Amino acid sequence: MKSISKKMTLFTVMLVVISLLVATFASVAIIYTTTKSLTEQTLTETATVAADRVTWELKAIQNVAIQAGCNPKLSSPIYTNSQKQREVDTIAANFGLDRGASIDYEGHGSNGIEYADREYYKAAMEGKTTITEPMIGRSNGKLSVIIAAPIWKNGELNTEVVGCVYFVPDEEFLNDVVRAIKVNENGAAYIIDKNGNTIADIDMQLVRDGENIQKIAEEDTNYTALAQAHEKMEAGETGFAEYVSGGISKYIGYAPISGTNGWSIAVTVHSDDYMVHCFRGLIILAIICAASAVAGGIIAGIISRKIGKPIRLCAERIEKLSEGDLTSPVPMVKSHDEVKILAKSAAKVVNEQNAMISDIGNILSNMAQGNFDVHSNDADNTYRGDYKVLIESVRNINRRLNDTLSQISIAGDQVSSGSEQVSAGAQSLAQGATEQAASVEELAATIQNINAHISATSQDCQKGRQLVDETAEYIGAANEKMQNLTAAMQEINDASTEIGKIIQTIEDIAFQTNILALNAAVEAARVGEAGKGFAVVADEVRNLAGKSADAAHDTTVLIERAVAAVENGNNITNETAQAVSEVEARSGGVSDIVNKIAAASLEQSDMVKQVNIGVEQISNVVQTNSATAEESAAASQELSAQAQTLQKLVSRFTFREE
Repeated sequence: MKSISKKMTLFTVMLVVISLLVATFASVAIIYTTTKSLTEQTLTETATVAADRVTWELKAIQNVAIQAGCNPKLSSPIYTNSQKQREVDTIAANFGLDRGASIDYEGHGSNGIEYADREYYKAAMEGKTTITEPMIGRSNGKLSVIIAAPIWKNGELNTEVVGCVYFVPDEEFLNDVVRAIKVNENGAAYIIDKNGNTIADIDMQLVRDGENIQKIAEEDTNYTALAQAHEKMEAGETGFAEYVSGGISKYIGYAPISGTNGWSIAVTVHSDDYMVHCFRGLIILAIICAASAVAGGIIAGIISRKIGKPIRLCAERIEKLSEGDLTSPVPMVKSHDEVKILAKSAAKVVNEQNAMISDIGNILSNMAQGNFDVHSNDADNTYRGDYKVLIESVRNINRRLNDTLSQISIAGDQVSSGSEQVSAGAQSLAQGATEQAASVEELAATIQNINAHISATSQDCQKGRQLVDETAEYIGAANEKMQNLTAAMQEINDASTEIGKIIQTIEDIAFQTNILALNAAVEAARVGEAGKGFAVVADEVRNLAGKSADAAHDTTVLIERAVAAVENGNNITNETAQAVSEVEARSGGVSDIVNKIAAASLEQSDMVKQVNIGVEQISNVVQTNSATAEESAAASQELSAQAQTLQKLVSRFTFREE
């Protein structure tokens, strides 16, 4: 078993080590998170600044092209192509551009090349300034970025487009821009277009080869993380990502280049260049943690020994006390703190327990000899605090044993007299049990008769229930037929309504025909002699229309009477159906009542059978009681003898007076 000093030392060291480890890991986490966050922010901002620089460089060349487009010499028909080419070359030389050319309205270049099929020429003729993707020039085979702008008539901006002027910066223009972006020794930058192709890089060969990370990632999964970052770059997003290239962990920050056709610039660095400070901090913190743990262990060992030794001596004395040693001395402690209080308390516990055990031993020794009239020597001073429970418990034991033995003595007298009464009662019980047996047999015969009547009643109920069920089936069939009759009456009523609608339509047609015939007669009268034949026909048509209207009216009257009769029949049918339904419901109630009577009869029959079984059991019990009563009489006599023996034993004790 480890001593308390060792435990305190171990606990203190563990507490120091755990605290230092928590502080170390928290510090490392904070340093790592902060460093990574700053790296992300730095790279993202660097990429944004780099994108702005590229935009500014391109914008500067765009402005050169726009200003050249406003040069009246290039739009003037007086100047020859060679003169215009010299003007463009002068502008290119002044601004450090590689070359340029002027293109007329028909696509003829001042340098003798046809440009009518070029996309940047077509855009310029629509009044747009264009920056092309890097491409291999058709005329010189160089990688070129073309900035083209419209040439305005008479050099007046936003008037009439009469041609196009373009300039091409140096082949290494974009590469020089990314080379100038140097975050640190291992940092780099590159530009991709909207399709993910590399258009500017430190290594010109990658640009010539048209490197595309997404396509490379389809064959090599090591480039998957970088390909995902390129997808976001193509989408025009600004952000930060991590990837591994050639076994080296790298960070990348990217941002879109405004004013271009989906270009985006990326800035990359080795992650170790930024995280090395974090690793150094981890090593320093680990050294501090180890040194602090050693120093804490030494200090904790010294303190724990000063505290643990006196506590160990007191613990050894208390352990002897638990083994029954009440005489060994308690160790002396020279300190003036809680340890001295512990030593005094241990000595006090030993002395008081010695006094209590001696006092309790005296009381229990007298009680063992039969003397219950004994008391504690000095209970108020010996038993203090929670120890008072001990003397109270001993007093309760003394008191209860005294009361119990006194009651046993009294009970012995009562048992002696009661046993004689039990013997006489047992004889009387045996005689009564014989009489009960005869009465139980008569009761069993009566129950058999009741069971026979209940069985007959149950059979009659079964027959009645069968008749009621058959009646309910007939009533149900009649109710179903009545419902079919009601449905048929409703269909007749609906058909009569439809016929009424048709008659109304016929009346409307007859009215319209009469109007038409009247109009025809009027028109025939206007014609004169030539229209007499038509007037006669119109008059006949009017007569027929009138007869149709009369016939339709008479039919309507008959239909209305028929409808009224059908409605009356429908009401009578509904009332009849309702009455049949009510009879069906009441027959169902009668069936339920009969079923309940039958069920009750069966239940009564079962209950009578149970009663019969109970009577048989009572008969057996009565016979058992008779035998038991005789045995009780013999046992009562034995009990009287034992009670006298008990009185002799109790007379040996001395009881205390209350």
